Amino acid sequence: MIFAIHKSILTVLGKYILNIKLRLRHEPHFYLALLAYVLISLLGMIYSPLFDEDEGFFAEAARNMLQSGDFFSTWVNAEARFDKPGLYFWLECLSMQLFGISAFAVRLPSFLFFLAFIFEIYRFSERYFIKIDPKHVVFVGLGMLQFQVLSKAAVVDNALNFFLCYALFNFYELYLSFSKGRLIKIGCAIALGILTKGPIMVVLFFAVVGMFILYTRSFGLILKFLKPSFLLSAFLLPAVWFFVVWQRSGEALFVEFFLKHNLGRYTATMESHGGVWYYYFPVLLLSFFPFSHLVFSAFNQKFNPLVFMLISWFVFVFVFFSFSKTQLPHYISYGYAPLLVLISNVKFNKKWPSYIQMCILIGVLFLLPLSIRYVYNVESVGLPFTQNEFNAVFDQTYFVVAELLFVGFVFLKRFEFKWLIFISFTSLFIFKYGLLQQGFVRQIGIKLKAQKETVYMHDHYNPSLSFYAQRSFPIQESFGENEIHFLKLSKIDTSKVALIDSGGGFALVGTR
Repeated sequence: MIFAIHKSILTVLGKYILNIKLRLRHEPHFYLALLAYVLISLLGMIYSPLFDEDEGFFAEAARNMLQSGDFFSTWVNAEARFDKPGLYFWLECLSMQLFGISAFAVRLPSFLFFLAFIFEIYRFSERYFIKIDPKHVVFVGLGMLQFQVLSKAAVVDNALNFFLCYALFNFYELYLSFSKGRLIKIGCAIALGILTKGPIMVVLFFAVVGMFILYTRSFGLILKFLKPSFLLSAFLLPAVWFFVVWQRSGEALFVEFFLKHNLGRYTATMESHGGVWYYYFPVLLLSFFPFSHLVFSAFNQKFNPLVFMLISWFVFVFVFFSFSKTQLPHYISYGYAPLLVLISNVKFNKKWPSYIQMCILIGVLFLLPLSIRYVYNVESVGLPFTQNEFNAVFDQTYFVVAELLFVGFVFLKRFEFKWLIFISFTSLFIFKYGLLQQGFVRQIGIKLKAQKETVYMHDHYNPSLSFYAQRSFPIQESFGENEIHFLKLSKIDTSKVALIDSGGGFALVGTR
């Protein structure tokens, strides 16, 4: 019996390895480009400092969970936070257990969810748009500007994108052929989506499903979602988490999580992230750069139930967040999966529009720091850094590497090579900008890790400092005698404090 099981496993494994070898033989450039992309991404995740506030918040909250052993409470710098449910924090804790307390560890779960998200889009596109080779949509998804930033960030959006994508793709397959197992899969995806970012998962999923049911008149599907097996799989696990947290926090969960961070973000502007109804039109085109031209072609499709579901999915997300009082660029990323699937059904035979956009962005990322270094200065463009700090980060090495990459982009012919150079260039710029903006915060945090003095922070916007120092810093705006404070340089009153160290627009000061 054991021998038969081992033989079966070896047979499956052998077929899998043979399939990989055949794919590599027929499409080596595609898979080697993907491997290079993953390596570039891993390097960026390891060496780039965490960006505040979002990355720092998720990292520090998870570190506190791991340190305290309390996986139902979210604390950052001695303040209880109810921004998000627990799933992503738990995955960060698991990653830190495996790889240590580091930026790489807290970013890894997000990156893996992003890869799973792209693979799910590829799988679905390959199945339902068989006349067109959908591999080019992988390059679009991995290379588009917003996902180059979002994919490697320690935030929940990649996880929510995957669960929403998985649930809606399975819903369409459920519409084609009902199965109880698929219904439970959808329920589990909804449950995990709720545990990732809360009620928005339910809003987005059932809005798309509702429009699809009305369009196809498949009202019998409503009864499927009332089955106990679906309701239990979709809502039991989130209900348990909310009940436990409610027992511990009382009405704070309802006020902070539901009213402030969910309903409040939609009905009121939070943290100066307001906008206008047309805000997401330029965001959409810039997010898809250097494939912005494909956004328009995605809507040039022969209408059928699948195309309706995909278009209505994107349109609902776009319109819904366009009328939100709090607007951030990544909010409409929840509608990018259907666009990418639709793009996979478009012939990708004209690559010159992408090459032009790549050249434009490479030129901007080269000329912008060059002009600030040699023509203008940081003060004239309103940057919170000193000129010496800027020159130290965007140094001669940056410009030499940039020039070499651009020469390679011009002379290499294959699309995969040009795409990789574009990825490398944007990754280099993001790394350098991260050092400029957050390098000092990381440096001071690591120094404070070895010291025992109490340090006060003036607000909650730099939680990565606590993560690097691996201890909490109380938040206190007022100055007491013989205290050390971390705050923005712009908020320093030199009559009250003495400068200890500064950089990146921040300072460590001691009171007089």
